[in-house]
Amino acid sequence: IVNPKMPPGNKEAIKSFNYDYSYHSMDADDPNYSSQIMVYKDIGEEMLQHAFE
Repeated sequence: IVNPKMPPGNKEAIKSFNYDYSYHSMDADDPNYSSQIMVYKDIGEEMLQHAFE
């Protein structure tokens, strides 16, 4: 991601991020569709467990 308000070459101008999962949830008929159940199983269960610790 580039911040257009920062001068070129400034190390604060460019930000990057990593992610573990990417979900497609636009069309339930698509073979790559991710339901809310799938998202919950991938990340929700673990986050809920940490919340109770």
